[in-house]
Amino acid sequence: MAILDWRGPQAVEIIKQAARQGLSGAAIEVQSEAQRTLNREGRGRVYVKRGGRVHVASLPGNPPAKDTGNLGRSVQIDDRQLTQASNELRVRIGTDQPYGRWMEFGTRNIAPRPWLNRSLNQARPSALKRIDQAIRLAISRIRGLAQ
Repeated sequence: MAILDWRGPQAVEIIKQAARQGLSGAAIEVQSEAQRTLNREGRGRVYVKRGGRVHVASLPGNPPAKDTGNLGRSVQIDDRQLTQASNELRVRIGTDQPYGRWMEFGTRNIAPRPWLNRSLNQARPSALKRIDQAIRLAISRIRGLAQ
């Protein structure tokens, strides 16, 4: 007699774990791209700051030029929703620095200098590849359970 077992709950858990790992890796891709984007020099107006330090601003429409580096260092991943039991997984990548939002979307006095959505779009192919690879590996593990 042949027996075929379906270990559904175990298989579902393997897929969820793989999706969490893949999404976490994808978030790191986006974070790294955002930090690289914010580490570039500007090509716009030249300012002389306190102490005689020179800053070259970015042109409107380009990502903000690095000044102190605080914005790039502040880019964080919030993955609290990765551990929830629901079927929806979500990570947030961003900054708690108010001027990060001002730069991204602009203000009445500052033209937008998008950096976060641009970073997301730049990192998207490799981020999706990470998720895909993690799930493919999980499916291979599930196939091993059925044997």
